[in-house]
Parts: sequence; C-alpha cells; structure tokens
Amino acid sequence: MPMPQGNEEFRLTVETVVDDRRWDEVGLDVVCRSACEVALKTAGFDRGQCEIGILGCSDEKIAGLNRRFRNVHGPTNVLAWPAGPTVADDLGVSELGNIAVAFETCMMEAKAQGKRPASHLAHLIVHACLHLVGFDHESEDEAEVMEAMELASLARLGIVDPIRLDGGAEMTSTREPVRN
Repeated sequence: MPMPQGNEEFRLTVETVVDDRRWDEVGLDVVCRSACEVALKTAGFDRGQCEIGILGCSDEKIAGLNRRFRNVHGPTNVLAWPAGPTVADDLGVSELGNIAVAFETCMMEAKAQGKRPASHLAHLIVHACLHLVGFDHESEDEAEVMEAMELASLARLGIVDPIRLDGGAEMTSTREPVRN
C-alpha cells in the first residue's frame, strides 16, 4: 500500500463509534487511538494525515458483520476493512479503512490469556491496523513479519510480549488469538 504523501507532520484521526456501552469501561477511545498511532508509526506511516474508523460492538453485531463480509458464521474478535490504495482526499487526508471489535469475545480472550482487557484490545487494534496498511499472515513469512510488527508496536505501548508471560512461560502465538 502506498505511503501517505507529504512532508507534513503525522496526524491521525480515529473515529470511534461505540455500539456497546460496555466498551466505555475499557476506555475504547483512548486505547484505540494509542494503538492505531503506534501501529502506523511502527509500519512506517509517520507523515501525512490518516483516518481510521473503529466500531466497538457486541458479539451479536460482529457475527452479523462476519457473516455478511466473510460468509463466516459466528462472532470473531476483530474485523478490518482496508480502504484500498491510499488516495488522499481534497484535504490531503488518507482514509485507511475501518475496524470492528467485539466486546464479549475480546473480554473472554483477555481473561483466558491472563491479560488486562485494555492490553488485549490494544493488541487486536494493532493487528487490525497492520491489515489496513497491507500486512497479512496468509503465509508463514508474512505471519512472521506481521507478528514482529505487532510485538514492536506493543512494546512501544509498554505491553508485555503476549507470546511469553510470567518471565518466559509459553503462551500461544499472537497469530492464534487474533482470528480475523
């Protein structure tokens, strides 16, 4: 995906829509903005103006989106819709795409993995942002690159490596819990 053009300072707009008020307890707006900004900068998007839309919803809502857009029945933790090739609008803003994240699945995974809900949310949003700018995990090589970007982003956010917890205890790969 082409980089945003221009030499101007990096400016990111994250438009968050809360469809499930339980997200307010986690701080959806603040976590998503930080996670998006760090993921984009880690991926090299460090100039120009970018915009991302995020929907904080329920499992029921994301299950409908999953069925509609992926023909997959049931909820998932996060979905991402890249806008396609980055083309700046008349004001020079590049729309990168949209993300939806499901409350129940995110909270269930955080609890099962022993993570703080906000940390797990940040991981899911970082993962989704990387998809918006062209990263994928279809092949092993792509997955390794994407995982390295995720880990670098999470480290910049001060979040412990989700692959290893408790000073080195093994945990599942970051590729497994993020199911988009």
